[in-house]
Amino acid sequence: MPAKACNDLVTNIDLGLQQVADDALATQIAQVRQTPDPADNNALPPAINGSVVVMNPQTGAILAMASDPSYNPSIWTGGISQANLNALTASGAQNNWAINSQLAPGSTFKLVTATSALQTGLITPTTAYVDNGGYTAPNCTGPNCTLKDDVGDNANGAAYNVSSALTVSSDAFFYQLGAEYWDAQSQYGKEPIQTTAAQYGYGQPTGIDIPNESVGRVDSPSVRVKLHQANPTAFPNTAWYTGDNMELAFGQGGTVITPLQEAAAYSTFANGGTRYAPEVGAGV
Repeated sequence: MPAKACNDLVTNIDLGLQQVADDALATQIAQVRQTPDPADNNALPPAINGSVVVMNPQTGAILAMASDPSYNPSIWTGGISQANLNALTASGAQNNWAINSQLAPGSTFKLVTATSALQTGLITPTTAYVDNGGYTAPNCTGPNCTLKDDVGDNANGAAYNVSSALTVSSDAFFYQLGAEYWDAQSQYGKEPIQTTAAQYGYGQPTGIDIPNESVGRVDSPSVRVKLHQANPTAFPNTAWYTGDNMELAFGQGGTVITPLQEAAAYSTFANGGTRYAPEVGAGV
């Protein structure tokens, strides 16, 4: 049957911005592959994939979305060869890593912990902690009670409030928030950081108007129990220690999110608190 023209789809994609995102992503991946990683004995990172999401925080419009590796879809025309199919499968190029990657957010998650601590009153904007390069939770008896700052962080014994701690990305500041929250469960409950993360949309579908979005998860005592119940072999541990809460507070542990969730969360912060569903399509 011959092809037949249907409705035109208008997207929010800005073609110029999309080209900038594609080029910047490819350039950065190439640079990362040639830059020794001090946290991994100066090994060269494989940097097998990456993504970029550009979202208008005032509307939710997706202005650019890049995923690497990519491929030319014309290889499907007339039927794809086995060699091309094998190459696609091996590289992961068919995945849209902007919505399928599930990665530890790391220091970008400090936005959640900071928001939570300010909203609950755990800290004030002027509360200051000294960063000496790490933090050991008081009275902690679990296996993960002492955590060090990330390699390359500028821990110089300075005192930081929440704004300056975010500016320099002080891990120790947020370790302390995680420990204090866990120590004050009777006042704040077991999952105050997770509650704020849910308000930002972490660990939830964003509602984007394209299929196959991954959801990710925000680690918590209750999530750990559910994972164990679903697969005891893969998730044997159900306990939650002070050290786990410290890891959660700066985006490590079992927390994994998508780049799209990250864009939606920061857009929510940037616009003052409205969480928009990301939209690629503008109209038909």
